[in-house]
Amino acid sequence: MKTLLSPGRIGTCLLKNRIVLTAASLCRSPQGNVTEELLDFYGARARGGTGLLIAGAAGVDPVRRSKGNLMQACDDTFLPDLCKVAENIHREGGKTFLQLYHPGAYASPLEYGDTPPLAPSAYRSGLTRVETVAMTVEEIHTVTGYFVDGAVRAKKAGFDGVELCASVGYLLAEFLSSATNHRTDQYGISLQNRMRFLLEIVDGIQKTLGADFPLLVRLSGMDMIPGGNTLSDTVEIAKALERHGVDGISVTGGWHESKMPQITGQVPHGGYAFLSKAIKAAVSIPVIASNRMDWESGQQALSAGSCDFVGMCRPLIADPDLVNKAAQDQVGQIRRCLSCNQECLDRVFADRPVGCAVNPRIGRELSPPVCREQGKRILVVGAGISGMTYAAFAAKQNQVTIFEQSGTYGGVGKILSRVPGWADCRGYLDSLYRTCLQAGVVFQFGRSVTAAELETMVSDDLYDKIIVAAGAVVCAPSFPISGNHVIRCSALTDITAFPAGRTVFIGNDFRGLELSLACAKKRADQQSAQRQFLKTWCPEIDVDAVGPDGNVTCIGPLKKPGAGMAKSVLWVALLDAKERNVQLIAEATVTGVTNAGVFYNKDGKEQFCPADTVVLAQGFTANDQLCPDRFSPEARKKMVWIGDVKGPGKIPEAVRSGAKAALTDESVQ
Repeated sequence: MKTLLSPGRIGTCLLKNRIVLTAASLCRSPQGNVTEELLDFYGARARGGTGLLIAGAAGVDPVRRSKGNLMQACDDTFLPDLCKVAENIHREGGKTFLQLYHPGAYASPLEYGDTPPLAPSAYRSGLTRVETVAMTVEEIHTVTGYFVDGAVRAKKAGFDGVELCASVGYLLAEFLSSATNHRTDQYGISLQNRMRFLLEIVDGIQKTLGADFPLLVRLSGMDMIPGGNTLSDTVEIAKALERHGVDGISVTGGWHESKMPQITGQVPHGGYAFLSKAIKAAVSIPVIASNRMDWESGQQALSAGSCDFVGMCRPLIADPDLVNKAAQDQVGQIRRCLSCNQECLDRVFADRPVGCAVNPRIGRELSPPVCREQGKRILVVGAGISGMTYAAFAAKQNQVTIFEQSGTYGGVGKILSRVPGWADCRGYLDSLYRTCLQAGVVFQFGRSVTAAELETMVSDDLYDKIIVAAGAVVCAPSFPISGNHVIRCSALTDITAFPAGRTVFIGNDFRGLELSLACAKKRADQQSAQRQFLKTWCPEIDVDAVGPDGNVTCIGPLKKPGAGMAKSVLWVALLDAKERNVQLIAEATVTGVTNAGVFYNKDGKEQFCPADTVVLAQGFTANDQLCPDRFSPEARKKMVWIGDVKGPGKIPEAVRSGAKAALTDESVQ
């Protein structure tokens, strides 16, 4: 049986395994120039065992050239930098293709020197909201030459092959799609004509470089936009590409503007493998599956015959050593991607360098981390994300013990893992815990500690350093409360703790919205189980009459609920809230809580929401029980405060805080 570690071949390129780093703009190429951080990024993933790395995307149009941080293959001035990328990957034992692309309608005039975006037809882009200019036949032929020239440069630079980006709504995909191609000449109307532009580029590359230079094409399995191509259309495109000598097809989901989630946590792992499966059944060349793939779902897709290779991007951003860990039977220690998009996709759309919420060393990973302390006895107070991140790094050269007052690890991350779309947080916490254990960290659960005890430990010289990662607590309410039905959201550390009945969450930033969704999801899961039970054992009962166990409401002062959540994820969360009937009351100020419910002011009017349980989620503040002011100046010399105890933040801030306390500045991005 083929495994992800089995060797494979794409054209003449022999690969040591079946994991492919799919292309993504890393925004680490200012004005198209390659930086040391970019070279480190690719080199680290090649060293980490990835079989094939698709570098890029790289622009091919010298006239409409990005002024931002996008790689370029549009003229020979970029050839030396492209050589560095290929050489660096080869030096670390990897193979690499260069992805060539043209933004088409997705080109923002701000980024492309006020040049109107080219497209097959004149229309308003669904992503940028900018009017496009229909390409002339002469311009089509010119851009065809740009792609061929880009492929020639890739070969000169030493790349093992090229990939054409004909997916997710960029220029080649726009020509393929009936939704955006309204031409009536030889490049439009029929699917065969809509393929012509892409096929002419393929033929031009084959004619210029020969059939021995591997050529991949990246396709959207379905456009997932109104009037766009269906899966059966894409199958026909793949078959035509095979006839024209293409060596493999890489399959993604829909377009950037699709209203169906593509890579957020709501998409099940391997949820789009059915697209690659349909295409693989129609062609004999290798097919790469992607979108929300991890090691387990990738192996499942490969074993099921849904693909020949598995494409990953964000999982390899999170852990460059993913493949080597799996090969060494350390799958449990793979640092799991959260699919949060906070530091990757959202940064790309803002033309900022790609980072990672759980990996603080991007761009510096080829150099081993350097600990600030060596040979020291270190106590960490708190087994949350910042505390465990610190311990995982520091324990490489120190003796580290963690005190955790609860019975397990994870801190507020345990709550987050119950939120729809955040299930991967559980896997991340588990991998972080296992990494700590392997590094020799000693955990003492159920071990609380006071400021006086820590002061004594310092004076008695029990530890050389104490790291306080005691987290944050829910802010005290500014309104009167009566009744015993009010709880703080920090109490929701276990899914069984989510309340039943009519539940009101006070606070509508990302925390309040996420907790409301988690509560609604739990009820939906329970209701589904109940309906299935009744359907099986009591078929005479109308299961549709089994209603939800109370409603869920989220009240807060913000105009737009979910503030602080990644923009590329927020829209999905809001749709999820609507689907789960979570009532979102925005621009409302809570004035009081009684046994009957919540009073609030909205639009200048006092209103009331009945509640059986009220959850305080209106923000966090640092845990002042172990704040610096509680310690003597001498004790503070041996103490460091990290994570939420310094000021509440999100996972990226917690990870960076822990890493920067453990490592030298040169070791952290």
